[in-house]
Amino acid sequence: MTRTRTFNWEDPKIGAAASQQLSGFEYLSAIAKGELPQSPIFVTKGFESIELVEGKVSFFMRSQEFHYNPIGVVHGGVISTILDSAMGCTVHSVLPAGVGYITLELKVNFL
Repeated sequence: MTRTRTFNWEDPKIGAAASQQLSGFEYLSAIAKGELPQSPIFVTKGFESIELVEGKVSFFMRSQEFHYNPIGVVHGGVISTILDSAMGCTVHSVLPAGVGYITLELKVNFL
């Protein structure tokens, strides 16, 4: 049986432009309050909420069928994506306006 999933997202350049004018915490707070659009990755992966404290950011994602790998469990890449997003946003939450970040390395061990 074929399944379909449709989603919409806003132009990510809107948030990127705003990030230059706001501290990382102000920027993430504006996203959490719905004042700025969520990032496309947040929408496409099905992240549902954000808990934000300066220096700590948590995401919630309900495991759904579209996250599954061929053997029917959540794909490790999806788990790594939410970890990378939470880690990156945690760093961003303490940065001044106009300062960005990227992940240079991420190592995850699954047990």
